[in-house]
Amino acid sequence: MRIKRSYIEAGIFIAVYLFAIYVWTLPFQDNRTPYGEWDAISHWELGDFIAQYDQTFVYLPGFLDYSYGGDNNYKPHTLWYHPPFHTDFAIISAFSNDRMVPIFLTNAIFASAILISVFFVINRLFGFLPAILSSFMLTFSMRDILPYLWGQWPERFAYAFIPLVLYCFYMYYISYSREKNKPIYLYIMSLLLAINVFIHPLVFFHTLIGIFVLGVTLAIKLRKMPFNLKHISIFLLLFLVLFAVFPYQTGNVIVSFTKSSTPEESKYPLISRLLQWAPNPRDFVGSVPGTYFSFEQMIGYWGFLDDSKSQGINSDSPFFKKLSVNI
Repeated sequence: MRIKRSYIEAGIFIAVYLFAIYVWTLPFQDNRTPYGEWDAISHWELGDFIAQYDQTFVYLPGFLDYSYGGDNNYKPHTLWYHPPFHTDFAIISAFSNDRMVPIFLTNAIFASAILISVFFVINRLFGFLPAILSSFMLTFSMRDILPYLWGQWPERFAYAFIPLVLYCFYMYYISYSREKNKPIYLYIMSLLLAINVFIHPLVFFHTLIGIFVLGVTLAIKLRKMPFNLKHISIFLLLFLVLFAVFPYQTGNVIVSFTKSSTPEESKYPLISRLLQWAPNPRDFVGSVPGTYFSFEQMIGYWGFLDDSKSQGINSDSPFFKKLSVNI
């Protein structure tokens, strides 16, 4: 009996993903104690509170309102995030007999979802080998693992949707013509963008930047610009309907990104952040390991700088040390 190649490839990916889940859940396999920094506490508390009291809420309970009452700039004393992410934690916790492991395990699955989306997109575009290698390498991506451990839970999950959004945009763009097109990709992209807002608004804006860059690249390469008023209208309608489901949290997104910058924030123009690898490490001394801000430690210079010694380049020079922070 001959096994289909697709079954073998699926089996290999499942093995890689299960290995990733094993690695990412090491912190609570032996020590079932909640861990993380400030953000992790709030995310766990939100899910746990709903599960324990078997009810949702509009206004924050007192112990959360004390610390987060002002985080919603549109409607103070209400949730600052859209509810679905933490409601998922509550549902999982309610169906289990443990208050810690189910939430942290669910978060590990959410945070590692980037392996699934990257594998799907790369496999569709370039084949199995690049896809499985990409997912396997992401298993050890400290740039993803460290924020997941610290507590940036919604952000990690939201990034998993960027490859899917860009894939939908790409497929709609390349398949568009006056005679034949596939608007379903545009409509799916609308739903994914709305979900992205629900999970983490900042990643939504990162997604828009990705769409812009990809759109410019495709316009130059293909020398065409798809425009269909009907498709765009349905796209916007789907997005706006979902965008308006949670008015307090959606209002917070709008107000937060339109309010004036504080004097501290104005020191770093928004556009300049696109040209930085990381913020100034000195601003985070004592809270985040210095290696997190190093391009070399997080990503590596790969072939270019790995061969620096053979090329007579001193990678320990002040130039490359500065590059590792500001690249």
